Amino acid sequence: MRLKMKTRIVLALAASYILSGSIACVSMSSLQTAETLEKGKTQSTFGGGYYSSEETVNNTTISTKLPYLEYSYREGIAKDLDGGVKLTIIGSATADLKYRLIDGDAFDLSVGGGAGYMTLTSGSGATEVKNTIIDFMVPAYASYRFDPSWAVYATPRYVLRMNSRSGADSGTSTASLLGGAGGVKIGKSWGTYLEAAYQKQLGSNFDLMQYNVSFFWEADGGFLSQFF
Repeated sequence: MRLKMKTRIVLALAASYILSGSIACVSMSSLQTAETLEKGKTQSTFGGGYYSSEETVNNTTISTKLPYLEYSYREGIAKDLDGGVKLTIIGSATADLKYRLIDGDAFDLSVGGGAGYMTLTSGSGATEVKNTIIDFMVPAYASYRFDPSWAVYATPRYVLRMNSRSGADSGTSTASLLGGAGGVKIGKSWGTYLEAAYQKQLGSNFDLMQYNVSFFWEADGGFLSQFF
């Protein structure tokens, strides 16, 4: 009985570990080039994609494959500065700022920073584990615009993850993740993002892939522009 309970707890912890990685993947999409929105301009996106990962924990292989949906909103705050929020179903939220360093005729380069928050629960009863996860993200953005309606972009990203656990397993842990996203933006004031992303946790054999198709549209009259 004790061995069975221990096995159930190990499997619950393994599932919790994998799920925390998968949610991070869903929230790591970029859906933006290195260009920044003009003050008062907004961009919204809505779409989704497919996530896939595989991890071996204590000789147990757990594969995760799932679709997801997400919505994002960005707004130009000042010259060469914009910010945004993103909500992902199945349950994460992120916010970020981006500052443009190079504004070329076709090439742009920007840096940014952001944070993400999520909670998830795995197992039940004596094996239930609740995770509260906070990500601190440092991305860079590079893009090249071939014409006003076609651009390619890449977003390498470093993530510092803090995970607080309670329940069958309690404690805190940190992890470093490296990855990024790259894709194509088709359209000027409205159109489509086609994107792929990869992420790996350092010191672990866990990695993941994510594919995304999202529709975007731009508009005038942002909320933040009323205060700056």
